[in-house]
Amino acid sequence: MRKAARAGASSPCRRVRLEGSEVMSRSDSFSEPEATPVAPVERLLHTVATTSARVVLGLAAGLLIARLMRRVRLHWSWAAAALFAAPLADAVMRASGTVLGVGALSAAAWGRRWHREDIDAGRDLRELAAAERSPLDVLRSLLHLGALRWRVRTRSGWFAGDELIIGRDEANRLIAIPMGGAAGGTHALVLGATGSGKTITEAWIAARAIERGMGAVVIDPKGDRALREAMAGAARASAKAFIEWSPEGPCVYNPYARGSDTEIADKALSGERFTEPHYLRQAQRYLGHVVRALRAARLEVSLGRLVEALDPDGLERLARTLPGPQADAAHAYLDALTARQRVDLAGVRDRMAIIAESDLGQWLDPATASARPFDLLEAVRARAVVYFDLDCDSRPLLTQMLGAAIVQDLQTTVAALQGRPTSTLALIDEFSALSVEQVVRLFGRARSAGLSLVLGTQELADLRMPARERALEQVIGNLTVLIAHRQVLPESCALIAGLAGTRGAWRTSRHSGGRTTRTRTTEPNLGAERLMGLAPGVAAVTVLTRSAGARIVRIFSGAGADA
Repeated sequence: MRKAARAGASSPCRRVRLEGSEVMSRSDSFSEPEATPVAPVERLLHTVATTSARVVLGLAAGLLIARLMRRVRLHWSWAAAALFAAPLADAVMRASGTVLGVGALSAAAWGRRWHREDIDAGRDLRELAAAERSPLDVLRSLLHLGALRWRVRTRSGWFAGDELIIGRDEANRLIAIPMGGAAGGTHALVLGATGSGKTITEAWIAARAIERGMGAVVIDPKGDRALREAMAGAARASAKAFIEWSPEGPCVYNPYARGSDTEIADKALSGERFTEPHYLRQAQRYLGHVVRALRAARLEVSLGRLVEALDPDGLERLARTLPGPQADAAHAYLDALTARQRVDLAGVRDRMAIIAESDLGQWLDPATASARPFDLLEAVRARAVVYFDLDCDSRPLLTQMLGAAIVQDLQTTVAALQGRPTSTLALIDEFSALSVEQVVRLFGRARSAGLSLVLGTQELADLRMPARERALEQVIGNLTVLIAHRQVLPESCALIAGLAGTRGAWRTSRHSGGRTTRTRTTEPNLGAERLMGLAPGVAAVTVLTRSAGARIVRIFSGAGADA
């Protein structure tokens, strides 16, 4: 009993201790204070505050980024593309994804708004906005560039059908122009101020045409060594004969060997300007008698013999060697000449003698010993590469007279090729310094002879000169392609911009009450001021037989290694 009572008496104390220990253990297990009723509200306010701060920071950063993108002319879609990086940023640094996402949306919204305002403003702002490149544009550009490099690496050629690839546009797309083909020749005009890349463009077109299998006749008044080397290299690569005529020899070229008496008379007088038409008619008639007399005597018509016979006494001596009918005709004509007419003919003789008696006269004389003569028609038929180096800087007057004779001989060649066309490229650089009238006449029958013309000059306004007012319209009316490098004269820029055509556009007007109206109008495809700022090697290319307008193109050079 005592033991039970002791046990019973001690058990409450043990419970107390146990309960106390339990209480002690419970107090040890809870270290946090009990939750208060305002705790959820505090957490909500904290979340709202931090989120708002992040949003404000993102909006401010977006506005700053949008202004920076506008300054460097980046398309607004670059900011939208940054949204894809927001989850990654959040994984790297907590809460940074929110700032990045809001900033990207803000920058995209501001950028798109300003982009639309620039387009609505038109003119220069519209051009700047249109030039902004999006990520997709860059991707497409890289794909085009990769295809171009693959073409260069695999030597796939630079022709796509009957079109020649001449360069790449601002999106790295290949740009091609018509060149030759089954329909006949095509004609191109290449413009460019000094140092703009005009000659390099001409060399690219001519070299690729030669590699294609076309023959070439190149008339280079300046004697540009780079152009000469490009032509010689293309001839070697295509296993074609390369014929070079220069004032230093050793090749002899006789521009008066072919043609009728009228054609040869025109060649001899093509570089002359007469104040009165009857002086020209008199000289043509006299030269016709000279050519007929030389052929009746079985003598080759040449510059030296023409000069000798332009003296009436020389024609008299030649007539004595002719058979009866031809001699009688020559004597009758000489007897009818008045003293005034003989004096007038002396001026023609003196001008032609300037060439015959100059240092280059021997390389126009088929009688020159140890020389290598060539015939232009035979060279064209053989698809050879003929290069004329006229060196106009040291011989400006001779260059004009000889260049006109060469162009006239090219007309004789074109006439002989009618019915049997031969695919040939005729490149005439600085043709406005030669005889524009003779070049214009080439357009008439060149296509049917298979001849493609590439003409070069510095300014389009060069063709609108006194005494040649219609030359510009005649040249433009026969062109297929216009390639314009940097221009200096505003008149030239305006003419080229007019040829590039117009496109539809919206004109936005803002009224005082905040209301805006949009009117449909047109604007030029090519701004005149853009032509004045073109970089070297860059040109505005317009295919006049298409309605696509002008394209800004970086022209290839060399063998396409710069592609």
